[in-house]
Amino acid sequence: MFETINQYSAVIAIPGFLVAMFALLPVRSWRRRIPLYSGVAIAGVVAMLVLQPGDSTVASDAEARDIIVYGQPVFVEFFSNT
Repeated sequence: MFETINQYSAVIAIPGFLVAMFALLPVRSWRRRIPLYSGVAIAGVVAMLVLQPGDSTVASDAEARDIIVYGQPVFVEFFSNT
């Protein structure tokens, strides 16, 4: 259970944080509140999708070493499937 929350923490936190922040705004009219909250929720989902890392542009270990040798920056991500 904790692994699932950890893996999807951005999916939970970003829209939840935005909705919580805008829920504190003193908007009394439901005609304004519903579009505001909907827009904030959509912005949170869009922000989450934009911040997702893309697919790898390096196909092999040797290609990554060549890029490092030429002095280009490389992002290396380690993960475990256990």
